[in-house]
Amino acid sequence: MNEKDFNNLVESIKQAGKIKKEKKRKQTKTSPKGAAGKPEAVRAALGA
Repeated sequence: MNEKDFNNLVESIKQAGKIKKEKKRKQTKTSPKGAAGKPEAVRAALGA
């Protein structure tokens, strides 16, 4: 793998990270305050 391929890989990973962060941000806005920004399923799993 040459340097250009490696740089492209790094960029795509960064982009994927940004998308994940955006999704998390949207979840925190839609979930109730008591959930501390976590989706219901995660809260249920932690409570079990």
